[in-house]
Amino acid sequence: MIESIKLLAQAALILAVCLARQVSAQSLLQITSPAEGATFVEGQVYTITIAADPAVQNIYVITQHPLPAVQSTPDPLQFTLALPISIAPGLYQITAVGSTANEYIESVPVHVDVERQAAPKYLVARPASLALSGNGDALPIDVEGIYATGGSLSLKRSLLTSYTSANPLIATVDGYGLITAVGPGQTSIVVHYGSLSTTVDVVVSPAPPVGTPPVISDVSPSLGTPSVTQVTVTGSNFGATQGNGFVQLGTLSATTVTSWNDTEIIATVPLGSMSGVAIVNQNGLYSNQVPFTATAPSIMNLSPVNGNVGTSVTITGSSFGLAQGYSTISFNGVEAAPSSWSDGSIGVPVPPGASSGNVVVTASGLASNGVFFTVIPPPSITNTSPNSGAVGVPLTVLGTNFGNSQAASTVKFNGTTATATAWSDTSISTTVPVGATTGNVVVTVNGSASNGVLFTVLPTPNIISLSPTSGAIGALVTITGTNFGSTRGSSTASFNGAAATSYTSWNATTIKATVPAGATTGNVVVTVNGVSSNGVLFTITPHISSLSPTSGAAGILVTVTGTNFGPSQGASTVKFNGTAATSYTSWSDTVVKANVPPGATTGNATVTVNGAVSNGVSFTVLPTPNISSLSPTSGAVGATVNINGTNFGSSRGTSTVNFHGTAVTSYTSWSATLIKVKVPSGATTGDVIVTVNNVASNGKSFTVN
Repeated sequence: MIESIKLLAQAALILAVCLARQVSAQSLLQITSPAEGATFVEGQVYTITIAADPAVQNIYVITQHPLPAVQSTPDPLQFTLALPISIAPGLYQITAVGSTANEYIESVPVHVDVERQAAPKYLVARPASLALSGNGDALPIDVEGIYATGGSLSLKRSLLTSYTSANPLIATVDGYGLITAVGPGQTSIVVHYGSLSTTVDVVVSPAPPVGTPPVISDVSPSLGTPSVTQVTVTGSNFGATQGNGFVQLGTLSATTVTSWNDTEIIATVPLGSMSGVAIVNQNGLYSNQVPFTATAPSIMNLSPVNGNVGTSVTITGSSFGLAQGYSTISFNGVEAAPSSWSDGSIGVPVPPGASSGNVVVTASGLASNGVFFTVIPPPSITNTSPNSGAVGVPLTVLGTNFGNSQAASTVKFNGTTATATAWSDTSISTTVPVGATTGNVVVTVNGSASNGVLFTVLPTPNIISLSPTSGAIGALVTITGTNFGSTRGSSTASFNGAAATSYTSWNATTIKATVPAGATTGNVVVTVNGVSSNGVLFTITPHISSLSPTSGAAGILVTVTGTNFGPSQGASTVKFNGTAATSYTSWSDTVVKANVPPGATTGNATVTVNGAVSNGVSFTVLPTPNISSLSPTSGAVGATVNINGTNFGSSRGTSTVNFHGTAVTSYTSWSATLIKVKVPSGATTGDVIVTVNNVASNGKSFTVN
């Protein structure tokens, strides 16, 4: 025993020494580039760089197939690897090798992921489907990329390839495409490569059962009516209790089992079963088969279970017969004409005259069970709201039995189909369709038409043009178009919502209306019998009623009174003979106060609002007197002073001269360019000013001695 322990200790020591030498040897030789997991692309050349201890000689690089051999370079620690076109993608190993004086050395391998330059067009999994049996059964799959060139390559080894099981409880898959069965059932494996994917269908069947199968010796009776007949199956190996076993009578397993023991089973023929065989299954083992005939038709369900006359109904069941022959279908006693017939399914429309009650199939003289079907009465319209309107007018159709949703049902105006915007059993929302004419509105549900209710389609008024297309409040506008009506009656023309109150004339094609107070720029619309026309833009222009004053020099404040100037100035302007004012004291919809701008000349004053120009009102721009010099520039009271300048007027009239606010009372002469006056009593040193037509000149300083 002691010797054995010594031997084990020596072996462990030797192994440790070997491992230490291997680690030490690998540290003498390493691949520094590329890094572990680096991606290489076909058609490219890559450099492999080695780090080695000086004691290591004869260094070379070994590549894993299908990588080509490396090429040496002048640098003994660098090698090149040229990847060929169409190399199979995958993870491949590169190892540096060398030797010292005593031993052969290998580096730690580096793995590179080789990929193609172009992605494949699609993936193909091989095989496309797998059948596995029992837990643990396993098979591999391969995945190929199909490229635009028509070639294909295996992508199984590529790092870009991944696998996912849709149901790991049925089958799992590892990172290399090995599929392993877990439990019975069907699932799929999804293979991904980049953005591409494909699937592999997997069927896992249970492991073959073990044991003695049941044996049927007799079935009595060997025919029966589904959901009615009790059948006794005798034999052996049925099991003491049913457990997970079942008995099939015809084409379905019995759902009602009265008794079960090892030699006898009593069960009822299941609803919907058709002629077939009797079979017993216990613990996954099947018995022999004994013929069994299911008699009398059997209805399992109706789809739908309600509908109008004409509604297509599918009757599902058994023992209807392969073809109709002399068999019949009735809806609460009213016979119907089927559209299709097979042993397990009948298609039939609800017949005219049918009422709510049982649907019964009679085949070979035997009547099936009855299944209740509710016959919905045909649709009925009580009224429309409104009962008249133009094309495009929304309305509601009220009534009953329209159905909870439209589906293929329709609503028509004198034969023209409308588009419904909402649909319920008692109400339909729609609009009068293009092309509709006066006549009945009819709703059709499942081919059953309602009563008709009269709807009057009114002509839609249409505006073709306005003349003029802009104007002030009170302007007369001619509206040309169609369907205005021969007389006005209660019809209206509105200007951006403000109804005109004054009309000069009205006929079917022409209306003359006055722009009403309160109108703003916007569409003119004509409304006839509650039906509105299209809108045509009319621009409301500002209007000047007066100026105060009507004349003045540049800089004078002028009050402009009128309408539609706008509540605030914004980009609006007042112009004096084309020269825009730059100074405004106030601005409202009816009054604007502006200073006459420099450079203004006599002519019309206008207001421009949103590009619309008002009427013009004449304004006279008076010249501004200008003093160029005084001679002398100082003197005593009573001294004569010559005032030289321009725009003094040819004669004095009401014009004045003042010395620092003291008016001159003695004038020697007055002309457009020269005024001679005497310094008035009370004058003080300050500016001399000439005022002509209430327009004051500039001031020139005069010293009173």
